[in-house]
Amino acid sequence: MVKTAAAVFLCFAIDTFRGGGIPFYSAIAAVLCLQPSWQSSTQKARERTVATVLGGLAGMLVLAAQRSWFPAIPDLLWYALVAACLIPLLSLTVALKKPASAYLSCVVFMSVTVSHGGDENPYLFAFHRIVDTLIGILVALAVGGIRLPRRDGGCLLAADLEGQLAPGGELSPAVRVRLTRLCEGRTPLAVCTARSPSVALDRLTGIPLTAPLAVLGGAAVCTQTGGDFLWSAPLSPEGERAARSLLDGVGAAGFCYFLDREGLQIGYGPALRPGEEALRQETRALPHRHYRFFPAGARGEGAVLGWLALLPQKQAEAVRKGAAGEVRADCYPSAKLGENWVWLHSPEAGYGPALAAIARQLEAAIPAPFWPPAGLTGERAVRALEKRVLGGR
Repeated sequence: MVKTAAAVFLCFAIDTFRGGGIPFYSAIAAVLCLQPSWQSSTQKARERTVATVLGGLAGMLVLAAQRSWFPAIPDLLWYALVAACLIPLLSLTVALKKPASAYLSCVVFMSVTVSHGGDENPYLFAFHRIVDTLIGILVALAVGGIRLPRRDGGCLLAADLEGQLAPGGELSPAVRVRLTRLCEGRTPLAVCTARSPSVALDRLTGIPLTAPLAVLGGAAVCTQTGGDFLWSAPLSPEGERAARSLLDGVGAAGFCYFLDREGLQIGYGPALRPGEEALRQETRALPHRHYRFFPAGARGEGAVLGWLALLPQKQAEAVRKGAAGEVRADCYPSAKLGENWVWLHSPEAGYGPALAAIARQLEAAIPAPFWPPAGLTGERAVRALEKRVLGGR
């Protein structure tokens, strides 16, 4: 809000020195281009620049043609000509692969040809419309690019996606805006999640992540795109057998998550429970979500990171208590009352080892990552991260 007010004031101030312009259009452009994130601001700036330049130049060209060739054209025919000219203008935005600029280019074009077509010098209006819009865009980018001094000192921030950032399942708009701004400051933020990379990244869409992710409850670390794995803590052969034995003991099939040369694979068999099949159907189209069917039952062909199964609560608790030695079990609530997801993994897995691996990848000498204090969730958790970076300002 402060940046928006400052940008509008600068637009008016520039016009007092420039003179002859139309500061209203520069102020409007500044307001529209100041978005919550730098990425969205630059995108909006490109769209508005293309639209204003195309619409303004097209309007001047059509007016020049009309005054040279049809100076006494009836109003109805003139309006028909203006409407017909929208077709090539819209086609041009599509040809330039700028469809988002189509609407505004038409607005600028009709503003020049219709609203100001009868002016003594409509070309001057079109010129000022273009220049003032560009001034507003440049002011918005300059103000939006201002960053407060930070005192992160190489600190690695960490936050639990399910437990802190999105306890309700999805990021709130306020959390999304604050996370985007935090990451645009280049402070490394490692998001930790019990989910697979594909599901986690789907929820984090649009946020410019600055550090690898700790996924699958800390069983692996993947890049910000989810395509490559940088570290993992697979089950030992004994752990694989113990995990499979625990699931067989309660008649569960589940999914086997394993890494091979093609990345993360999810093996499954024919005996999935309804909730497990619903998960597969819901997520199978996500990027880097590769399901592999095994007729004889789920298994892994590579480094097995863990097993995921949906069980009634009593069976889930029995599996959790039975996990020992080379295998550990974590329980998570499911959408259906009375059932829990059980994740069987290596005792070497966890957010602690995963964050240490991320720190090594970032080549940062960090004694301990900074987490939001316990009990803080949603926007309050992100505020705690911001306070750590900005030093309480």
